[in-house]
Amino acid sequence: MFLAGEERDAAQILSDSLARDGLEIHLNTQVVAVRRQANRRSSTLSATDNKTSVVVDEDSRRHWART
Repeated sequence: MFLAGEERDAAQILSDSLARDGLEIHLNTQVVAVRRQANRRSSTLSATDNKTSVVVDEDSRRHWART
């Protein structure tokens, strides 16, 4: 559960708000690799039976770092 130990409703409100802002939440996931390619960064995430890559451009990374 997102924000374990907090009220379920509060966690859902925060999760919904972050999703509206374009942020994806990956629960029970590990970052297994990070690569820099020009002005982008690529992270490989691993969950139980699934690997996925997330690409972030430098402008987006700075935007999210502010919050």
